[in-house]
Amino acid sequence: MPLRWDTPSLKYDSGLKYDSEPLENQPKIKKNPMASNPTPENNDIALALAVQMADGLTKHGVTAKVKVITAAEMLAKIAHVRANEKAYSKCKAATAVAEAQVQEQDRLSSAFITAAAGVLRISLGTRWSAAWEPTGFPGNSTKVPRSQGKRFILLSSLAEYFTDNPNKEAPNQNITAATAGARYAAFAQARKNAADKLEEQKTCKAPRDEAFDDLKLTIRLVIDDLGYRLPADDPRWGAFGLSSPNDPDTPESASEVELTVAGSNTVIVTFKHGKRADRHRIFARLLPEETEFTQHALVHDLSYTFTDLPSGKTLEVKITAANETGEAAPTEAVSVVVG
Repeated sequence: MPLRWDTPSLKYDSGLKYDSEPLENQPKIKKNPMASNPTPENNDIALALAVQMADGLTKHGVTAKVKVITAAEMLAKIAHVRANEKAYSKCKAATAVAEAQVQEQDRLSSAFITAAAGVLRISLGTRWSAAWEPTGFPGNSTKVPRSQGKRFILLSSLAEYFTDNPNKEAPNQNITAATAGARYAAFAQARKNAADKLEEQKTCKAPRDEAFDDLKLTIRLVIDDLGYRLPADDPRWGAFGLSSPNDPDTPESASEVELTVAGSNTVIVTFKHGKRADRHRIFARLLPEETEFTQHALVHDLSYTFTDLPSGKTLEVKITAANETGEAAPTEAVSVVVG
């Protein structure tokens, strides 16, 4: 069974073999301290850099004469970001639960509609006719509607139809106006709850985004301040998690790759950002069937989720860090048995 990524819409070069050519090199440009260290756009990478900066500020903030922020202030901003990220994650989890409840109500409703259609065909005929019109089945069809919205509306119509035509009910099969009404009410409540949770998620997202924007601005200020205070060959650049102007253009390798089994057929890979990288390529293979590593994603985050993996197989992963100038050496392979 071939590996599948969890985002089918990705358009990256998913068929590349591990031993294929790296990302194409672009002409190298002499960098100044600011250009050597762009502000991270990705939240995960920005937070990881802020943590390194806080450590650098603790050890070298005074000797480097950093004026824009202290280590304590940076740590406070990091804590603020984490608190808002945690709140946002809880909102997202609540939304996911609510959406799952909608799917469950939709499943139950589809089963009811299917059964109701079977009962109605006995008296109304198997093909669409004017007799079917009052039932509310859309599109001149006696089949279950394809869209969730139409299934939802049809439940209400069936509740009205069976109320007006009790002789068409089949109580022994639980095909009644009361059942249709109950299914409609439960479906409506689930849909409303999901919509409410989505609005709450948007509300949670705003302060999370503001906290990250503030953190990224602070990171930029520290980078710019250090650019005026540290020589190009000063080793303290690295202590702040930054590249010095004398560093090579190509990124350092990613590191600390970890694979976590997250339920059946799912594995999450996390890793540490490769310095100067703005993207990472995830290569994987399933043992014992696959002998070559194949690229399965190009990501800007510091994690990736494999889904639909076959249980009992061994997933092996390598990661490369890349930017516009080239690609770093791969990490060592890490493996885990799929649950």
